[in-house]
Amino acid sequence: MSLSGRRCLALLSTCGLALSIIAYIASFFGTWIDLSLMWMIPLVLGAIGLVISIRIVEPLVWSPTDFWTRFNRGMPGWISPCLIIIWLIAAAHFAWFSLHGVHGEPEIKEGQYVLYNNHKEFLKLLTQSEYFALRRAQLRMIASVLIAMYFVPTMYWSFQRPE
Repeated sequence: MSLSGRRCLALLSTCGLALSIIAYIASFFGTWIDLSLMWMIPLVLGAIGLVISIRIVEPLVWSPTDFWTRFNRGMPGWISPCLIIIWLIAAAHFAWFSLHGVHGEPEIKEGQYVLYNNHKEFLKLLTQSEYFALRRAQLRMIASVLIAMYFVPTMYWSFQRPE
């Protein structure tokens, strides 16, 4: 791939990573809690597209036998530990939300804070503080997964790979 193409993909990846980090930090301050999470769909699609771009350009990188060796080729040694730590943090946020959210979706229906499962069946009536805590945790979970997803293409496209 040309250097300008790599730079373009690195810039897109870095922008997505920065937006994901901003969303993660904002989740601690209650920002965007009442907004629909639909605004994150373009970020998710962008992350998927950038990860797929690695697979299309260099299919050998995704070989199951020597993935880490090929992925780390030409990159600093700190990237692999950071990648593992970031995915562990994302998994921890997912586990926390799953345990506290009881696999439900916090919503406001008819002026009440409620928890519905994915079939829109009522699970539990929530207090206002429980509702906001779950919404912040939900945003934090999604943002942490996006950070993990954008970290891979950001690092991959940002460092020149030996031919």
